[in-house]
Amino acid sequence: MAKVVAAVGQGQATPYAEQLRARLMLRRGMNFAGAAILLGRNPGCDEFVVLNLWMQSVEIMAKALLLLKDYAKYSPKLRNYGHDVARLYRVCLRAYSLNPPRKAMAEELSYLGKLYGWNHLRYASFVDIFIAPESIARDRVLRRAAAVMRLTNRELMKAPPLD
Repeated sequence: MAKVVAAVGQGQATPYAEQLRARLMLRRGMNFAGAAILLGRNPGCDEFVVLNLWMQSVEIMAKALLLLKDYAKYSPKLRNYGHDVARLYRVCLRAYSLNPPRKAMAEELSYLGKLYGWNHLRYASFVDIFIAPESIARDRVLRRAAAVMRLTNRELMKAPPLD
């Protein structure tokens, strides 16, 4: 078994290590999306778990994109953003000088973000009793997440490889 060593406060990461961390986080976020897709194809799967995986994917990809943009600026702030995906999305839009989403998309992300941030997707709660998971709007957010993954992959293919 590999030994995990804590490196907190033991120096500063090199630019290579910073880029590698950001790219690994991005890949991990994409893998959460892949897991959501695969699980969602199984009849009888728990849709709340699928939604949780999607939102975890969105959270991790947003944080990775911020690190790719400016590691030194955003790395100390990531913990402060917590699981607030709507806030992370807004920060990413500003960081990349993108237009804000349309109202319907923003509302959908806000609602999903609240369910995710308040752990209603991870743990059983009264939400399970009162809300059918299939009724939770998600199409706009999932389409946007897929578009971000495609665009990011294209941009990373253009970037010089990490040796």
